[in-house]
Amino acid sequence: SEMCIRDRRRVHGVEEHKSEPRILKFLIVKLRHFVYQNPFVDAWKIYSDLLTTLEKRAGIYNPEKEEVNVSMYYKSRSAEFISIPELYESLGNDTFPTKNWYITGTMRPADLRQMLRDCFYLRYGKFTNLDRVFLWFGDFYKHHFNFISELLTQEGSLPVDMKIFIAAISTASMGSEYYYNILLEAYQMSGGDHNLFLIGYEAYPPKLKKITDLIYVAAYKPWELCEDSTSLIQNILEDREADWSLNEVLEAMIIISYFHGASAFAVAFGIAPEISNAFIQSNHPPELAINKRPSLGNGEAEIPLDLETEVIRNRLVQKYLGKRSVVFEQFHPKRYKYLKDTDCDWKNYCYSYLHNFCPKYSNTLDSAFDYLINMSRVPDDAGYSINSLPFRKAINFYSKESLGYKISNYDYKNINRYLNFPIKKFVRLAVTVPSAINEHDYKRYFISDCSIAEFAHVLMLVMEARMETELVLSLIHI
Repeated sequence: SEMCIRDRRRVHGVEEHKSEPRILKFLIVKLRHFVYQNPFVDAWKIYSDLLTTLEKRAGIYNPEKEEVNVSMYYKSRSAEFISIPELYESLGNDTFPTKNWYITGTMRPADLRQMLRDCFYLRYGKFTNLDRVFLWFGDFYKHHFNFISELLTQEGSLPVDMKIFIAAISTASMGSEYYYNILLEAYQMSGGDHNLFLIGYEAYPPKLKKITDLIYVAAYKPWELCEDSTSLIQNILEDREADWSLNEVLEAMIIISYFHGASAFAVAFGIAPEISNAFIQSNHPPELAINKRPSLGNGEAEIPLDLETEVIRNRLVQKYLGKRSVVFEQFHPKRYKYLKDTDCDWKNYCYSYLHNFCPKYSNTLDSAFDYLINMSRVPDDAGYSINSLPFRKAINFYSKESLGYKISNYDYKNINRYLNFPIKKFVRLAVTVPSAINEHDYKRYFISDCSIAEFAHVLMLVMEARMETELVLSLIHI
């Protein structure tokens, strides 16, 4: 990098192509990527100087520090954003940042600093905006990072490239183009078959086609995972052509449920594209039909979905899951029965069962679920006491109820006590059909004066509910 700065003729051919604005713009975008996402301060300074040089040449230099928004719904409210270099430097002094921080949990500054380095290498030299948001919740980020690291780097019952591809099409089924692009890049780096993502469903082998049945039902009708005495997983195991073993199906189901939950978070939060991809425009087929958002009851008419969001979801689903309907059906108690935790729950059954087959995944998920339910912004040594547990339980249990799963010892009257009607509607959309949410919904349904981190906190409770419920519903009949 120092050689590039001293000899401008060698800055990726800029001198030879300074008449090409597109090349210059591409280089600037890539350098911004390194400036804002590189945790190493010395390298950050070098890239920053080079970026300034190119921006001045392009006539777009701005001496003011550029704010990087992580959410499209908080376009002018990024006060709680902290850059990776600033965070890394602060942690080097064995302290967390004095401002713009949320819940650190039990993690020490040195541990988080090491994790930033590990994540930088695992992500091939970048941090995603989703990583930035999860960094506000230190202990959860540790669990999330361990899960992603296991997925991307270690063989399990399934090969790495297949695990990543299942994760990618799981995010596609939820309409998360943002998360899908991240995983697609990881899949390409893993050396997987390019025909699978270039051609899509038609190029799948029988084994991969069969698992798309599980992905589709879990995304759009999760309560049907346990509707019959013979579960969908058992049907997959009995298909000799697909040739799935129990270990493989369980590992696939863990991946599917995790990335359905994470995608619901990413879409409902409105995660903004990374600055390195900001100039890339999607090519959406105009001929795809636009569905309507399902009625949420209480006499409200169906509302047309956001055009671009719905086209993205249709395109991804039809390409990677086959020609299937992409309309999410709301759970109706008159048509389906609730599954109760007395019949099957995470702690007493699912965790113990999965631990026999996938101990690393199950331990990570169990720790993550416990943390998400119990985390609170108010520290133990605070001079005042705010018990947010009733509010957190109401969000989490209402999310599970929306998917057909109820907690037997919980008084569901508390949901109306602690959640007003607009928040209930937003939470229900977030856990069932997050791709239906747009900026208008956020302004209409959610608390107008909450911080961006508090907004993330609510959606993390929704994310946990989605992950846990899918696993419980799928495993009851095994």
